[in-house]
Amino acid sequence: MELIFRGKHLTISDEFRDYAGERLGRLTRYLPAVGHAIVDVRREAKGSDGRFVVQVTLNANGTFLRAEERSFELRAAVDATVEALSQQVKRFKEKKLYRSERRVSKEERLPVA
Repeated sequence: MELIFRGKHLTISDEFRDYAGERLGRLTRYLPAVGHAIVDVRREAKGSDGRFVVQVTLNANGTFLRAEERSFELRAAVDATVEALSQQVKRFKEKKLYRSERRVSKEERLPVA
């Protein structure tokens, strides 16, 4: 999975890129169709000790999954975002499985002559 980082009001360190890549890489086990993820990191403008806002957008074959979390620590915000995305991935996979089980096979639809 390709990671695209965007930072606003801060510079993104290589250490953070590695950490976020490791955490987001775990999602590819459950959703291998993800081609790339966009990670937006910004700092709220409320003083110098403002919260960090991390927003991650995944594109899985036209289905977009997005999560945004805020925290005073950058790593905690990434962890919370990955947790929210994992819940969305789980819900997405369950819905996809449910729809495929609902389908009726071709033999069952056609009347026997």
